Amino acid sequence: MIGRQFLQKEFDINPKVSWQIDVFGQSTGYARLARDIGFDAMFFSRVDIEEKKYMRKNKRKTTVWRPHEEHHGKSKDILSLTMD
Repeated sequence: MIGRQFLQKEFDINPKVSWQIDVFGQSTGYARLARDIGFDAMFFSRVDIEEKKYMRKNKRKTTVWRPHEEHHGKSKDILSLTMD
């Protein structure tokens, strides 16, 4: 959020995509927070190898993540993409 605010203030740029460059696991909480501060999509690369194989086989590397659906419904949907 601080980095996003810096880009807005210094360069008048409003990023819409979040990139989790090297995290171990993805957090539903982060997905919700990313949506709350204005991101429309999030990219990440570190995924369990078996899950990544499943995604490749079933062409499911891109999905709409609905964090905390039981509380927010579709209002916190965020596009997510797993990179190879």
